Amino acid sequence: MNLLKLFFLSVFLILMLQISLLGQSLQPHFGFGFAAGGQRLSGDAPTMKLAPGGEGLISYRLSRAAQLNLAVGYNLLSYQLATSPKTFTTNLIFADVFMELELFRLKALRPFLKWGVGGFNFEAFSGKRFNDAEILGGGGLKFFLGKNVALTFSGSAKYTTGDDLDTIRKNGNDIYFSARTGLMFYKGKKPTPQEQYPPANEVITESIPEAEQPQTPPAGQPQVPPASAEEIAQLKQKVAELSQDLENKNHEIEALKQALQQKVQVIQQLEQSAKAAPAPSRQPVTSYTGTGDFKSNYRLGLQKFNERQYDEAINIFQDLLNRFPHHPLASNCAYWIGESEFALGNYTRALEAFSQVLEFPQSFKKDDALLMSARAYLKLGNSSRAQQMLLRLVSNYPESEYVSIAQRYLNRLAQ
Repeated sequence: MNLLKLFFLSVFLILMLQISLLGQSLQPHFGFGFAAGGQRLSGDAPTMKLAPGGEGLISYRLSRAAQLNLAVGYNLLSYQLATSPKTFTTNLIFADVFMELELFRLKALRPFLKWGVGGFNFEAFSGKRFNDAEILGGGGLKFFLGKNVALTFSGSAKYTTGDDLDTIRKNGNDIYFSARTGLMFYKGKKPTPQEQYPPANEVITESIPEAEQPQTPPAGQPQVPPASAEEIAQLKQKVAELSQDLENKNHEIEALKQALQQKVQVIQQLEQSAKAAPAPSRQPVTSYTGTGDFKSNYRLGLQKFNERQYDEAINIFQDLLNRFPHHPLASNCAYWIGESEFALGNYTRALEAFSQVLEFPQSFKKDDALLMSARAYLKLGNSSRAQQMLLRLVSNYPESEYVSIAQRYLNRLAQ
């Protein structure tokens, strides 16, 4: 029992660590599914065989990598005794609670480790039923067939706290090994921008270590000396860095809102069967001076795009891309250049701009650029390249809001 207590404590500590480290990365959501396979006893009987089993599962995602599961099912254990050629079976009704921790993500593949505890009620060939507990550990692989459906393959070893599964008490507690294949269905939604980016005062408060936050001493105790000038300077620097990060994210949110407002119009235009027109000559822009900060000029570029003044928008975003190549929203500038060229019917130039977006190491516009690249190829009559872009979008960004649009285009191309 000391081993069981130690295992319970380790599971609790690891669970708390996962929640504290990863709990902010994804909204909790539920899943359910089923699995079937076989198991083989490793006990005291001289001959043990593989026998069938199955289970139903309910899951609760704690973070991007951690998931808590409840499995309830039915197993058979098959064995032969030395005194008889007959095959005997032990049937168990079990319930296990276990953690799954995803190791990494490779497109649709997600290997994981699992560990947990459980209990079971079993009946040996004597006809009587008994209760026992078990500790389990193992691993497996999930293959996502879609956004919310996964095919699972897993294996585990279950160490029991008794030695009665084969009715022989001889060489220590029984262990049995289980292999499963099943399906899981997940339900949930992506976090909203407000949930991803909390207000500035919350971000700043959470980011300053507890020891550095001002505290009021209890009544009757002497006042703590004020912080030194160096500590105050460090805190101000932290606040300035966090404020800059927050401003960059607010720019991104504003850009996303602008993009969503234009998507309906863009989709309607793309569904028309018009062929590519010759690229018009670039009109000179006289109202933009090419000076000023990134924020104000970026907003001006979006304004020109929304007013369908695409030539001016292209010049503004190209100037920002040249002057601020390492800005967090530099890839957005390249994307809006592509959108503007597309609107002007310059599909080859649009493809060059979208290709530049995909070359950025970090960009929020990569799934957008893949979709728009596919549409540009369709306008140019290159269905094969359009299909490649759509498949790349579905494979690399399965949680993108554009996956359903890409699927519709793929279905049309397959007809």
